[in-house]
Amino acid sequence: MSLKETKIYKRQRFYVHPEAEIDDKVKVAVTGDWHISPIVTESQKYAIYQTMLKIEPDLIVLQGDLVDSPTELFDQNSLKKLKDTMKLCSDSAPTVLVLGGHDFITPTDPGVELDVVPIWREICEETDVKLLQDEWFELENIRVFGCFQEVDTVMDQDGHRKDNSRPFQEKLQSLDLKPKPDKINWFAAHAPNLTRKSIKALKNFDVISFGHTHGGCVPIGLDKLLDITHSNLGLISPELKPFPKTARGAKMLSTDTTLIINTGLVATHFSAAKPLQYLNPFKKGEITEVIFEPEVDPDNIEKSDEVEELEDF
Repeated sequence: MSLKETKIYKRQRFYVHPEAEIDDKVKVAVTGDWHISPIVTESQKYAIYQTMLKIEPDLIVLQGDLVDSPTELFDQNSLKKLKDTMKLCSDSAPTVLVLGGHDFITPTDPGVELDVVPIWREICEETDVKLLQDEWFELENIRVFGCFQEVDTVMDQDGHRKDNSRPFQEKLQSLDLKPKPDKINWFAAHAPNLTRKSIKALKNFDVISFGHTHGGCVPIGLDKLLDITHSNLGLISPELKPFPKTARGAKMLSTDTTLIINTGLVATHFSAAKPLQYLNPFKKGEITEVIFEPEVDPDNIEKSDEVEELEDF
């Protein structure tokens, strides 16, 4: 059970037609699942740097699991890699962060929840990143609500990792998620624990975005085929559920909200069943670019030919 760093990165581009009237395009870059640890090198930082230079985003959304374990926050080498990469993002554009389970729960002992949110706040202040814990962040044309998924949404009562949709659904139904009609409204959380009621609670957002899935743990070659066919299917989820339906890419939901799943920057062995572990290390890292344009056809939310590979850093 270990991480393997990918050496091939791609930029996946999607176009979205917003409800709000905007005069010019708005670009959002989405990245996450860095899983920084001693075996993750500087290469993903260079991938982010080169991609952000090309995108020139108006906003960057970090989708959580930036470290492989909260214990990495106490390792000086890992902490430096984390801060350097976060600062690289905030130097490129205003940047927001939602936390994932690996950011505050110890994977080797899931029953241990470290009180590291104050540490994350200090890191964010130092790197000019806005940590969103059930709150809004607003710019001129776009606003983001970042949702914090508590322990009961990422593990069961016995302390084992499990995505629980019901607590997330109940939380969404209790939040004040009123949109502003004159702005693009974006919702961000780490794990896509979606139910019909959750999707209904988020119906007023132009985009809802998640990470966590690592693309459904598919080997190199198959991921390209799934991109070309606009398939959101994966082979297996991080919870070892077969054929997750919302594991990658983008799709229009029944509520006319666009769902974005960023597949992350590392390949993960521990999130795949053993037969797949020999294939999954070759997964491409991914940075997602979402472009809001007033003239885009609402039904055409993605262009799979806009994939750019960034190799050998």
